[in-house]
Amino acid sequence: MNIAEQYELYRPLLFSIAYRLLGSVSDAEDIVQETFVAWTERDGERSVTNTKSYLCRIASNLCADRIRKQTKQRETYIGPWLPDPLVEGRGGPEDICIRRDTISTAYLLLLLQLSEVERIIFVLREAFGFSYEEIADLTGKSVANCRQIFHRARRGMPRSTEEETPTSTQTVRAHQIVRQFMQSFESGDISRVMELLTADVALIMDGGGKVKAALNPILTTERVIAFFTGTASKLPEGMVYHHATVNGLPGFVFMIGETVHYVLSVELEGNRISRFYMTVNPDKLVHLNMAKTSPF
Repeated sequence: MNIAEQYELYRPLLFSIAYRLLGSVSDAEDIVQETFVAWTERDGERSVTNTKSYLCRIASNLCADRIRKQTKQRETYIGPWLPDPLVEGRGGPEDICIRRDTISTAYLLLLLQLSEVERIIFVLREAFGFSYEEIADLTGKSVANCRQIFHRARRGMPRSTEEETPTSTQTVRAHQIVRQFMQSFESGDISRVMELLTADVALIMDGGGKVKAALNPILTTERVIAFFTGTASKLPEGMVYHHATVNGLPGFVFMIGETVHYVLSVELEGNRISRFYMTVNPDKLVHLNMAKTSPF
């Protein structure tokens, strides 16, 4: 198998790992490219016995360096930081990411609490099912140390087991609830809107200082509804929204023509919306506007 064939084979896996570790589409794509460049420069094609393990080791090391840089950059980031949204069906990275339960915005934000080593070991084990022996080989740590680090990281993370992966019925129901919210809002049925929100609902916006956005989370049902009401009255002419799956969960994509301007995703608790994540930073929407296909 030549380099081009290896690239097509392992690109989805490497991108999926890098995106979960970094939360950035452009950084994840850079990691994939840099991994293969490093591999070819080292002329490893002829000497490597386990190509998958070798490529994942290079990618993990590159991600560790990028995580440290990101941590410093976020110290001066304007407003809340959200991972780049992945919209299913745009013909972009969303279509090659696997296991949707581990790309939700809430899950990726929780990963930020982990150090680079904890994050790498946790993601490889939890999201991709690597054995401790494989992870030890990738990270250069002992099997016992990898096991210890994973369990330490696990204490602060939600359980992502097969049993807790949403069923098709639950997924359909979640999309129905989100549609009901938008329909009730548009019809002015505020009492129904409030019924669909938890008492401690929050709206988190990422404008990155590039566009106008709330610098702090908007809390309580009254304030969230007031924000949406005010925003709806100021939407640019020609703005339309499309129901979508964003990072594996229900959401909306707001567009003018073929250009994506905002992406809104939600998190639910039971049959109510508990979190809205709104990405308006244009730098985090570039990959959507460069997508080859559109589901809308």
